[in-house]
Amino acid sequence: MAKKVTKRFSISHFSKRQGKIMGYLLNLTLNSQRYNIHIPTLKDWENCGISQSKIKQELEQLVEMKVIFWDKDKMEFSFNVNTDEWQAKLLECFSEDRCQRILKMNKSSEH
Repeated sequence: MAKKVTKRFSISHFSKRQGKIMGYLLNLTLNSQRYNIHIPTLKDWENCGISQSKIKQELEQLVEMKVIFWDKDKMEFSFNVNTDEWQAKLLECFSEDRCQRILKMNKSSEH
C-alpha cells in the first residue's frame, strides 16, 4: 500500500495543506500498521499544522478527489489504495522512464 500511495503522491499535484494531510495520515498508517486511522476530532488535525477552521474543507476535497475515505460517523480515515482512481492531476514534468532509470541505478548502486 505505502509504495503505491507514496509514488502517486510524489507525481501528483496537491496543495500544501493536502500534502500535510496525506503525510500525517501516511505516518499514522505506517506507524500503527492499520489502514483505517481513527482521529477523534477535526481539532486533532492541528497536529499536522492545519487549523480546525480549514481541515474539513481540505478533507472533503481529498474525498471528492477519491484520494482518501472518511467515515464521518466513526471519524476514521484511510487512503484509497486504488491510486488509478485518484482524481489528482499528474505533474506535467513527470517521466516514468526517468523515474525507473533512477530507481534502477540506485538499486544497483551504479552512481
